[in-house]
Amino acid sequence: MGIRRKMFAIIVSTFIGVLLIFALSGLLLLQGFSTAENEEVRGNVLRSRAVFDSSVDNLAVKAHDWSAWDDTYAFIKDHNAEYISSNLTSQSLQSIGVNMMLFVDTEGTLVYSKNIDMVSLADVPLPPGLLPYLEASSPLTQYTSVVDRVRKGVIALPEGLLMVAARPIETSKQGGPVRGTIVFGKYVDTPFVEGISKTIDFPLVLEPYSNVESLPDFAQAAREFSLGDTTAVIPVDKASIAGYTVIHGLDGRPALVLRAVMDRHTLDLGQRTVLTYFAFMLLTLALISVGMWFLIDKFVLSRLSRLTSLVASSTPTHQQEIVLSGHDEFSRLADVINTLTTKLKQIDIAKTEFVSLASHQLRTPLTSISWYTEMLLAGDAGKLTANQSKYLREIYAGNRRMVELVNALLNVSRLELGTLVFEVRPTDVAAIAKSAVEEQQPQVEGKKLRFSADYEDGLPLVSTDAKLFRMVVQNLLSNAIKYTPEGGGVTFTLGLNTTREVLLITVTDTGYGIPKNQQDKIFTKLFRADNARVKEVEGTGLGLYIVKSIVEHSGGKVWFESEVGKGSRFFVAIPLARRDTLKPI
Repeated sequence: MGIRRKMFAIIVSTFIGVLLIFALSGLLLLQGFSTAENEEVRGNVLRSRAVFDSSVDNLAVKAHDWSAWDDTYAFIKDHNAEYISSNLTSQSLQSIGVNMMLFVDTEGTLVYSKNIDMVSLADVPLPPGLLPYLEASSPLTQYTSVVDRVRKGVIALPEGLLMVAARPIETSKQGGPVRGTIVFGKYVDTPFVEGISKTIDFPLVLEPYSNVESLPDFAQAAREFSLGDTTAVIPVDKASIAGYTVIHGLDGRPALVLRAVMDRHTLDLGQRTVLTYFAFMLLTLALISVGMWFLIDKFVLSRLSRLTSLVASSTPTHQQEIVLSGHDEFSRLADVINTLTTKLKQIDIAKTEFVSLASHQLRTPLTSISWYTEMLLAGDAGKLTANQSKYLREIYAGNRRMVELVNALLNVSRLELGTLVFEVRPTDVAAIAKSAVEEQQPQVEGKKLRFSADYEDGLPLVSTDAKLFRMVVQNLLSNAIKYTPEGGGVTFTLGLNTTREVLLITVTDTGYGIPKNQQDKIFTKLFRADNARVKEVEGTGLGLYIVKSIVEHSGGKVWFESEVGKGSRFFVAIPLARRDTLKPI
């Protein structure tokens, strides 16, 4: 993986990691808002209960005003009608906000009762379910002293819920003895519930405890009450949430369940806050990531890529100074590379000069050896025996190989030193190619190869160096023949492309082929493919390097196709435009 991809992966991974952290923190915030919502709901439920309890307390205060009154104290004994006509009218009950007033003596006898409808002010019968609470044995009417002054709470009657407050009937100075009990009652009806809802500013529902099992949400709250909780919070939907609390009756048992329904503004606010926070963080992270990528790309990756490109474009035959603007580590690295390149170039020039000098020095004695061997083989020094002729031919062949190697080294050194001069003149390339092909016939026949050559008719004279053109053809043919086993085939073609602007040379063989993983090195100096070395085929590894150098310095191009076991095909394209000099090395 390249550095650019690694840096991109690091930035993306960091972005995702930080995003996950923000997401987790957002979830924790939402959990906090949810907890705050639950606490708010519980607080509102308890406030609603306090309002309900205050209504019961208020009823008890009203009962106290009537119970500690001499007129009431006298009425419970003498049952005088004037007290009833003066005080116990429907308007009187309505004005103090009670539905009923009951007077019970100490023996549990209901002396007088009045129960009205608050809307019509009509008298209505007492609820039958209330009568057992008025008996002498009922906690509502049992008072042993004036100290034990009040009984208050809720009674769950079959007819509905009833708030009651009972106080002992005594003198205005709260003296005794107690002559009975006065009971005030107020129905927990719709107007009453609506009044409390208006006070606390959200809707309430008061449901008898005996009905909760038939109502799913109340039943769920009741299960939580059974675990010891005094309040329960249950979401209704996405927009509302309900809080529940149980209110015990006069007998100490659960009498009703209070439900308060509220908007989920706290959680909604939390969700919008977290969403805004998350969106802001996402945008911030995106901007930071893009900014980091831009800065890294501009000041690191692009400069590194530029440095890599400049280094890659600097070849042994065409080196250039690497220039990077700025005064950072990359520009200093470019200076170091330039220094090393200069030193390597100097070393390479010294090596090339040494090879050139050594080749020149070797060429003279090798040429002499070749001449004298030819003279001996021709019998100029007398008749030779069969063994002598055999040994001399071996010497001659070995010497020729050395001469070819020395010539190749000389050509390479001239190319690299820039001393190889193009002697451009109109050239009959077909004739030169035919001559080069003819020279290879002994090798073709020695290996019994199928050889064919095709020359396009009417080829024009081409402005090129005849000697170097011959060298290109010779090296291509020599390679094809050398790396094709006995009985194989070699094909040579020479012609123009379809636009008639480029001279094309094609050499095809059915030889060993070049391994895929080594094809990018085939034109490098002294390189030979592994399968060629295994076959023990002789070669210098300089032929294709020379071909590529000459062709490219002529403004042409060389390339190939190859498959192991099937052979290779080399192409050379030389533009017909005149080239008087080599391109700079």
